[in-house]
Amino acid sequence: MIVDRLWQQLADPAEHAATRRVLADALLAAGDPQGEYIALAAAAEGVVEGAVEGAEGAVDRAAWDATLQAHARSWLGAYARVTQRAFWARGFPTRLELNAAHLDDGELEVLLADPRFATVEELVTGHAKAPFYAAIVARARHASLRRIELKGLATLAAFEGTAARIEHVAVATWHDRGTLDDLLATRILPACERFPTLTSIAVNVEQRDAVFASRMFPRLRTITLGPDVGYAVAYWPAMLPHQELVIAAPRLPGVGRAVPGEIRLRRGPDGVEVTIRGQRALDTLTETVQALPRDVVRLEVHGPRYPLLTQVEAVCARRGIAFAHVVDVPASAPRYGFVVLTASAPA
Repeated sequence: MIVDRLWQQLADPAEHAATRRVLADALLAAGDPQGEYIALAAAAEGVVEGAVEGAEGAVDRAAWDATLQAHARSWLGAYARVTQRAFWARGFPTRLELNAAHLDDGELEVLLADPRFATVEELVTGHAKAPFYAAIVARARHASLRRIELKGLATLAAFEGTAARIEHVAVATWHDRGTLDDLLATRILPACERFPTLTSIAVNVEQRDAVFASRMFPRLRTITLGPDVGYAVAYWPAMLPHQELVIAAPRLPGVGRAVPGEIRLRRGPDGVEVTIRGQRALDTLTETVQALPRDVVRLEVHGPRYPLLTQVEAVCARRGIAFAHVVDVPASAPRYGFVVLTASAPA
């Protein structure tokens, strides 16, 4: 069947864009609502309040979300059985948070053979047992997997042996033998070196010295530290010109989880540019601005209109910092989707 072949072709990242368009057309021809969902996601170049402009005109945001909620389990295929939460982008699942389901080796093989995993870029442990999460990482056959988290020796071993082209690892917590400082220096960072695609890492600020002293450090483009903003900002001068510092506050989230607060620093042509987004970061906005480096030239805040913004804008004016406020389109906007599934397998 042509639809099955197209799902299989998604395993080749080079063919993703073209294959997704053809797959959407094939699903539409077969009367599958996922075809319309994918097509409208691809057409959503601009989002307006309450609707997305697609080929057939404006689509109500609530109707769009209802379509995803109604069909998400069947669209996830075999992965619905092990998924607690799923995030959709461009009409496909791109991030999965696992539930506590347990599969034997045969069931795991069926799971890994499902071509729908070809669009998943981030895999979050969630409630899954470490050996099960590690087995998926180690045996993933599709090249799309990019972002994972390491929490113990099983996931570390899987990371060391996976064929996936990993771009980011998060090492926020460690639930196994050994100290994280030692393991970062002796196993985790050396393992990162074998991935030419890996340019991003997230650690707690207590482990920053191991990262900064490693051979990986010059290659990294993004370093995420947490949870203390002032403490993390203190290491900004030690970072290289091409690197971004992301501060996840008030705690460092696992890869793929909603970031409660994010402060992003980068060096622009005229000086340091800072972007702040996320509820927790907005709640402590005044303290965050006071902790920023002296050479900041631009501050961009994403989120609703807060009373604190007036105070922050005044502080920026006194320091000669250009200030901008951006009202983001909510994550539930039609171009994206978020679904919570129960831990039970489909009937």
